Amino acid sequence: MESASSHHWTEQGFEAFAAPAKLNLFLHITGRRDDGYHLLQSVFRLIDLQDTVYLKTNHDVHSVVELAEKFFPGKGVALSQMWRAKQIEYMYLRTLMGRYVPHDQNTEAALKYCMKFLQLPGGEKERKALMSEYETLKPFPDAVAALPIS
Repeated sequence: MESASSHHWTEQGFEAFAAPAKLNLFLHITGRRDDGYHLLQSVFRLIDLQDTVYLKTNHDVHSVVELAEKFFPGKGVALSQMWRAKQIEYMYLRTLMGRYVPHDQNTEAALKYCMKFLQLPGGEKERKALMSEYETLKPFPDAVAALPIS
């Protein structure tokens, strides 16, 4: 039976995956690889418990460039890069200040700032179109082959 919590996540487009539990009986670092990761030796036992992990495809936040270029020729890449940086900055600062706002409001505030900073001639129409495009981001090209066909 699906719980209210799991129903929420699946309604939001997440897929459910079983995450079996294990008990580490032994873990020893035996060295370091050339890439900096450790070499490990481990013994574990699977146990009869599991959790459910909900995952959603990671999308390319810069797939808005095409529409941004249409609205602001020669400025689409700059807008996309600055928008993402400002969005992360706003989320970080608001979290530190304890002033949470929903993701879409944070994203739109970052877009408004960037459009003003870059002195782009657009208004509400362009902003709404870019926000709509952001809500339907394309997956990264290398992820497409791994996605379930629907």
